Amino acid sequence: MDNEDGEEPEKLASWGVFLGLASYADVVPKLFAWADAHVHPETYDGTECDQYRADCCI
Repeated sequence: MDNEDGEEPEKLASWGVFLGLASYADVVPKLFAWADAHVHPETYDGTECDQYRADCCI
């Protein structure tokens, strides 16, 4: 809970979620069905390509 006084928020509860073997791409839209969740292309453009090159290219 945010106290709005500049102090750290007070933690009221926490819980874990077991997703099994499902991928985040499959689970997130179901958990947040009300949200229009999508990747912002300008932010991540080329990121996967750069990582692929770093991991797999000589």
